[in-house]
Amino acid sequence: MPVPGDARRGDAVRQSLASFRREREADWQAFEALLARVEKRAPRTLSEEELLSLPLLYRSALSSLSVARATSLDSALIAYLESLSLRGYFYLYGARRGLPQRVGDFFLHDWPGAIRDLWRETLVSVALMFIGIGAGAWLVASDKGWFDAIIPSGLAAGRAPDASAEMLRSMLYDGDNGFLSGFAAYLFTHNVQVAILAFALGFAFAVPTVLLMLFNGCMLGAMFQVYWAKGLGMELGGWLAIHGTTELFAIALAGAAGMRIGT
Repeated sequence: MPVPGDARRGDAVRQSLASFRREREADWQAFEALLARVEKRAPRTLSEEELLSLPLLYRSALSSLSVARATSLDSALIAYLESLSLRGYFYLYGARRGLPQRVGDFFLHDWPGAIRDLWRETLVSVALMFIGIGAGAWLVASDKGWFDAIIPSGLAAGRAPDASAEMLRSMLYDGDNGFLSGFAAYLFTHNVQVAILAFALGFAFAVPTVLLMLFNGCMLGAMFQVYWAKGLGMELGGWLAIHGTTELFAIALAGAAGMRIGT
């Protein structure tokens, strides 16, 4: 015959266990679902909010395990929480890797994966730049006064719609006066500033980033029109293909990252 006191204690334990599950089981299930997804596929399948929630859910599971052990709750529940916490630990912390391996993984896997994940924004960024190039070339072709409005004096460096073909050609091919090295340094600094701004201004719903990509394209188009009008469009295109490909692509990627932040 059961003792009334023991029965009451048993009811209290069952109620405590039910209440414990009711309050925390949703977090356990959410954590388990996220772990199942990253174990079957890859972390990049998770959204930013889900990635940020993983450490919080992991700590919640550890807290639940600590309470379950301290209060001697259901052994099956303790085993479940131990398994869940162990899976979370191996995913979040795992085996520590050396610096060379981490650097190699970054360039071989993490960086290419991040670029692939931004392919939509990158296409938009490149498209905006080409739209700006077309607009800048059209504006300067229709009115030479637009050149001074679009191109900063430091970037123009004497190149203008009224410059002769010989002078424009000398700026591409004549390295004796040290102009090209100085201009390349200025252009590199300018492109770095544009890339940083394109990324940093993305927080404002990506509007400044979009405008900056368009304006940067306008500057390139305005300069290209000056050379094209003198029959030097192919020469300038070849010079840019050598000196500007990586920098322009970096600007496009920075713009894409800024758009991801803003959207």
